[in-house]
Amino acid sequence: MLAITLKEITASAPGKIILFGEHAVVYGSAAIAMAINLRSFVTAKFISEKQLSIHAKDVHLSQEFPLDLEAIESKIPHLKIMGPILNCCTSIFKKKFPENGIELKIWSQIPLGAGLGSSAAIAVSTVGALNGLLELNLSIEEISSLAFESECLVHGTPSGIDNTISSHGGAVYYKKGSVKRMDVRSKIPILILDTKIKRKTSFWVGKVKEKYNANRQVFSLIFQSVDKISLKGRQLLERGYLKDLGELMNVNQGLLDAMGVATPEVSKIINKIRKLNVFGVKITGAGGGGCIIILCDPRRIKDISRQLRKDHDIFSTSLSRDGLKIEKMVR
Repeated sequence: MLAITLKEITASAPGKIILFGEHAVVYGSAAIAMAINLRSFVTAKFISEKQLSIHAKDVHLSQEFPLDLEAIESKIPHLKIMGPILNCCTSIFKKKFPENGIELKIWSQIPLGAGLGSSAAIAVSTVGALNGLLELNLSIEEISSLAFESECLVHGTPSGIDNTISSHGGAVYYKKGSVKRMDVRSKIPILILDTKIKRKTSFWVGKVKEKYNANRQVFSLIFQSVDKISLKGRQLLERGYLKDLGELMNVNQGLLDAMGVATPEVSKIINKIRKLNVFGVKITGAGGGGCIIILCDPRRIKDISRQLRKDHDIFSTSLSRDGLKIEKMVR
């Protein structure tokens, strides 16, 4: 056995918002996603015990697993929260199995289950931390691909946009098989309102799929419209035309209504926000609850935040240019 080295690595990855294209991206339309300055963190270090020890601070959950690949893999299907994290671990262990035990500590600034890509950020930072600890030198694309495998356990048939934006950072114009980084020079200030309505991404992805299968011709036209919105949105985002960008957000929200992913409760909140004369407002992510994003005149952000904070949890964010990064390394 190799001697235990006093070594630990902390990696982080950002959450995201989807400006345009959720759901439609699964069917080949373009989407625009933007990393935000809220991050998930994972510290990985070697320990003397021959085990994999995982501590997820935000969900108050700690578990230990024997350092045995088959034993760990057998647990994945039965653990709702730990399963995706274990999948990240086994994906790395298949490339290089550790000689010593490993401890993972996980915490996040990103609200969980709110449509802000928390699961992808945790997956990317977990793979990134283990990649560094075991000195595998995987590329960002390889790390993103391994994180995507974990996302499939969480969301069923995800588009791949969450792990892509969390790995790369910045803003991306995304289509299946193609990721184009965007040249966004302004901060793009965004208000995020957490509806506190819990929802499951896989449920809403499945619901859209059912509607698509029942009426393919109509839904194909909806997805084509979303594709055109994303293309136009790319131009406006790179030029910093916030008011026009907001108008496109409103149109995209109308198409999300047509897809059936805006519940009456969410629509009520959106209509209330529109009365404040913002540039644009829409859900971000799967819908059914989660978060709503708001684009407004930067000079009015504080005032609008004050008005909405009376009844809702709301916070301000902006574009994060950093994707996966190493926060600390101790040898």
